[in-house]
Amino acid sequence: MYSGPAWPQPANTLKRAIEATIALVRIGAVIGGIAAWCGMQTMTQTLEFSMTESEFLALAEAVLARVEAAVEDCDVDIDCERTGNVLTLEFDDGSKIIVNLQTPMSEIWVAARSGGFHFRLKGNEWRDTRDDSELFEALSRFASQQAGETVTLQAD
Repeated sequence: MYSGPAWPQPANTLKRAIEATIALVRIGAVIGGIAAWCGMQTMTQTLEFSMTESEFLALAEAVLARVEAAVEDCDVDIDCERTGNVLTLEFDDGSKIIVNLQTPMSEIWVAARSGGFHFRLKGNEWRDTRDDSELFEALSRFASQQAGETVTLQAD
């Protein structure tokens, strides 16, 4: 007997497939209803919206400006240089933290002595894609490690 997508299927097999699909849709609706009733978000509610390139650039450029201002306001001597979409923070020991925009990915990337990190907008905060830490908290931690003293970079 032959079978496959190009071969005619018995009517009862198709009917069972349709019934199974309808059942899955109903189960999904029930789970979504229960989650909403419990105050939880369903998977479709937590999906991030997609930004246009110009929306990302406007938001991310504002973040780079806030990082620059935060570095200028902190008590530690950190040199800050910006070239286009790349912000370089240089410390007394010559180490650097690089913050740059990755427009195709709609992410802000940070390269520090402790590694490379990707931040994506969630709600109205930039969060690490691995551990969900907030961008300014993470930058403060990285800068403290590299400066050898406590650095607090405030978002505003």
